[in-house]
Amino acid sequence: MLVTFVTAADAPPQRLQQRLRDLSTSLRMLVRSM
Repeated sequence: MLVTFVTAADAPPQRLQQRLRDLSTSLRMLVRSM
């Protein structure tokens, strides 16, 4: 999770949005599996 944030900080805006979307989806899956 932390690695995703670090790489997102160096990525251009378009990529940042994509990473945030991936992050939110993975978070949702994580909550579902709990």
